[in-house]
Amino acid sequence: MVSELEDYDATEIETSRKLARYVAKELQASASEMVSDHDIKSLIGMAVPVIFPNWQKDYGSNGAVNITADFIRLEIESRFNFVRLWLIEQGCLLFVSAGFYTVSTKVIEAPAATPAPEAPPKAEPVQPDFERNVKRLEISKHNLRVIEIADRQDWDADRKMREICREDTSFAGLESPDWATLLNVTEGRIRQCAFWKKLQERKKRSD
Repeated sequence: MVSELEDYDATEIETSRKLARYVAKELQASASEMVSDHDIKSLIGMAVPVIFPNWQKDYGSNGAVNITADFIRLEIESRFNFVRLWLIEQGCLLFVSAGFYTVSTKVIEAPAATPAPEAPPKAEPVQPDFERNVKRLEISKHNLRVIEIADRQDWDADRKMREICREDTSFAGLESPDWATLLNVTEGRIRQCAFWKKLQERKKRSD
């Protein structure tokens, strides 16, 4: 269901919501079980000086009373429909008949404050895995070209396997744990590679 409030200018919505929350709070504090459009407008009139604390500065001291009254009257009329719709959609008011509403006991909560973004965790210095690197060097048969291929970031494991076997066909006999160590991936990833499956088929045919 599309809310009727979506028809309002986005730049006016937040101020109107503040007025609506003020009215909701006053309604819940009162013992009234039913209110009218006139009651809602009266509460908006009370809320305007609270929501707009700088109205005296804005209008100056000369004729402040008359200008302020006009200002509040204008704000009441311009905000009334939004406030009324907001109260109804929030469940604070239940429509009874034209201009009259039942006050609900539903509590209108203030919007939760947006949590401050968490600072990204500090990157810990990467410690070289000496034993793993030694193992990789042994598996590569000290072939620096093989290590270079294995370390490429722009190729996936399947392509690395193909290129290494093209460099030296003897690598086709490596078992999955050795491939995983050499390429720095899991054994499961190795077994998913199309080229690995192809190598296993060749082994079966040669047995």
